[in-house]
Amino acid sequence: MSTSDKEIVKHISSLFARRWMRFYSRGKLRHDPAFPAAFERIGSSSLPLLDIGCGVGLLAFYLRERGFAPHIVGLDVDGEKIREGQAVAGEHYAGVFLQTGDVSALPEFSGNVAMLDVLHYLPAEVQQRALEDMAKRVATGGWCFIRTTPNDGSWRYRSTQFEEWFARMISWSARPVVVYPTLAQIEACFPAAEFEAEVRPLWGNTPFNSWLLAFRRR
Repeated sequence: MSTSDKEIVKHISSLFARRWMRFYSRGKLRHDPAFPAAFERIGSSSLPLLDIGCGVGLLAFYLRERGFAPHIVGLDVDGEKIREGQAVAGEHYAGVFLQTGDVSALPEFSGNVAMLDVLHYLPAEVQQRALEDMAKRVATGGWCFIRTTPNDGSWRYRSTQFEEWFARMISWSARPVVVYPTLAQIEACFPAAEFEAEVRPLWGNTPFNSWLLAFRRR
């Protein structure tokens, strides 16, 4: 992590009122490779971003700090996380709108779309509809950026299962895992005739079985 990135992490984490959130956001931003991976793809985009499962808004705040200017809409089912993020966004990040919502009723939108670590909380039929709705909202030249955990029986998969269990134990995640989708199921919703695809591991320095699926509309 560069000196500038370290300063960004330090600044964002300092904006939260609760000590626990300052600690959590600092660790998340330091070690989660999803943030720089998202910036690599949409950092210079002029299209807005819809962040599904935004939590407290860390992706939005990170992108803003690195110069991403278009407006950002974040949705999450957890009202407490949304309120935590709204307090920060309202004071420090113009054009970042965080609101309670879920994949069953996505807003009208056209631009870039992100969904990090959400699919496995949804039943299989809901996953399918969500992916189709996300694909419809990707504008020409825009990206759909998904991170998920495939069930491949690896030690990384088992480590992810433990992390999900722990998150529920401490009440950080209120939703149980329903089903882990396959990579093929996700890719099928983004046909090659319409999208360029990039599918690869996104482990970073974590022990989790995280995969990046990025689709750019032609």
